[in-house]
Amino acid sequence: MKFKYLFFWAFMAVGLLVSCSSDDDQPTDIIDSVEYPEGYYIVNEGVFGSGNASVSLINPESGLLVQDLYGEANDGAALGDVGQSMGFYKDYVFIVVNISQKVVVVDRTTFQEVATIDQGLVNPRYLTFYNDKAYISDWGDGMDPMDDVIAVVDLESFEVINKIVVPEGPEKIREHEGKLYVNFMGGWNFNDKIGVIQPETLNVQEHQVGIMPNSMAIEDGSLWIAANGYPSYTEAESGGTITQFDLATMEVIQEFEFPNTTDHPANLIVENGQVYYTMGNGLYSFSTGATQLPTEPVKQLTEVAVLGSIAVDGEYLLVSSRNADYTGNGKLLVYQLSDFTLVDSYEVGINPGEIYVVN
Repeated sequence: MKFKYLFFWAFMAVGLLVSCSSDDDQPTDIIDSVEYPEGYYIVNEGVFGSGNASVSLINPESGLLVQDLYGEANDGAALGDVGQSMGFYKDYVFIVVNISQKVVVVDRTTFQEVATIDQGLVNPRYLTFYNDKAYISDWGDGMDPMDDVIAVVDLESFEVINKIVVPEGPEKIREHEGKLYVNFMGGWNFNDKIGVIQPETLNVQEHQVGIMPNSMAIEDGSLWIAANGYPSYTEAESGGTITQFDLATMEVIQEFEFPNTTDHPANLIVENGQVYYTMGNGLYSFSTGATQLPTEPVKQLTEVAVLGSIAVDGEYLLVSSRNADYTGNGKLLVYQLSDFTLVDSYEVGINPGEIYVVN
């Protein structure tokens, strides 16, 4: 899987462009089958205040690696300050740039900018799509618990056309079968709720979970939520939880409570009947039918300096790793999922975070 040369022209040449459709297990929200370059897209946060966020693209099969895809495609232009997340919809890719208070819209095939959504956003985080609208979680002013919203964007005009008032700290958001699911993590304060939003009515149903829900996954009729618990810098540090909901009824099927106050699960994903999450640099896994949490990690990710996020691509586990001092280019590490041996490592941008598998 390794390669030596960086060819941006391969971004077009790799263009045996393949079709891809949405899947419950995909970390992105890909709605229609369209043509675009496949591979691993990594959102690199950059250094806070430096305006050096970027997106890296890796195609292991062809040997393509572009460390700053947006800059390469837009005459060296800077993406902005703190790359947060991405979303894919029809002919476009949407890049959320948190501190720059904008969402950059690029052409899916060329990655050239076609629009910028920067009116009506204050602290955008994540986004999903439904019926030609984008739904963007927005914290507003982090000091104000009352101004948090889901911004609704019309994808013909790329303008914010509505705002859904929600509890403090809307974070991860995704669409599933015509409903929107969102974590309310909290901002200056701590929150312990998730929401189910009906796009037609903008009605928000709230459900209680553990403190600081940070990640979610949907598979086989279940919604899985990992919550951090009170973090170590508080006097009331507490262990986190993993909660499984029945999507049809939103009733709790089971809730796993972590035994130690220092146990803070994050980066939860569900793939092929297995739940994966991290605590520190430990990777943990259990089957969706399990009734107890594992007591030991399946892999201690010793090659990781500071863990960003994880994703699964078939037989591989992908892990983004930031440098210990949060400066300089980070890495995307690729592990064999069967035995968690490291099989490849790629240099990407500064402070890599979210990973999106497109195939």
